[in-house]
Amino acid sequence: TAAGLASSSSAFAAMAAAFADHYQLGVDRQELSRMARMGSGSASRSVFGGFSVWQKGDSDQTSYAYPLDEEPDMDLRLLAVKINDQEKKISSTKGMEMSKSSPFYQVWLDRNDSEIKEMEEAIKQADFSKLGSLAELNASEMHTLTFTAVPGFTYFEPNTIKAIKLVQDLRQQGLECYYTIDAGPNVKILCQGKNSKDIINCFESSFDRVKIIEAGFGSGVTLLD
Repeated sequence: TAAGLASSSSAFAAMAAAFADHYQLGVDRQELSRMARMGSGSASRSVFGGFSVWQKGDSDQTSYAYPLDEEPDMDLRLLAVKINDQEKKISSTKGMEMSKSSPFYQVWLDRNDSEIKEMEEAIKQADFSKLGSLAELNASEMHTLTFTAVPGFTYFEPNTIKAIKLVQDLRQQGLECYYTIDAGPNVKILCQGKNSKDIINCFESSFDRVKIIEAGFGSGVTLLD
């Protein structure tokens, strides 16, 4: 947890669903998304399966996620490369507050609106290349804020840079893949299922005892017996 591996996203979505079920609140998924968001913004999206969107809101009533495509027809895999799973020194919340001092902060916010629209179109078209390149670009833009904040900081570690470079090298060699990085040192690789084993092999041969978790589309929050 607190390592940039999206643990809060899944955990608070699960907690909200369990809470609502235990107390028999009878809420719909929109309300459940709002409840999950109280724990973590990204958890609002994890209520749903496939692709979902966390819309901007100006109040508790308007800030929630909604499903975009819960059963996408796209060959998409995510490889989570564990660089360091220890708790990070700067929390996501504190890091975002510090990033507001970057001269590029408002530019990043403005670009997000257009990039989200492009991403939604890429999803509708099942365009893996467009989706991957947009995810990589947006992640790089976010981390640019940390470097240019006052004072500057970074979540990256030496192996984070090494992983980024390896993704770029593999792509140049014809093995299409893209990186994305949350507020932490760990790297997530977006690729297609047909290439996942080759990419994993390349990382395992380049890193010493690296742990890689492969995932596909989730079904959203589900109650178990």
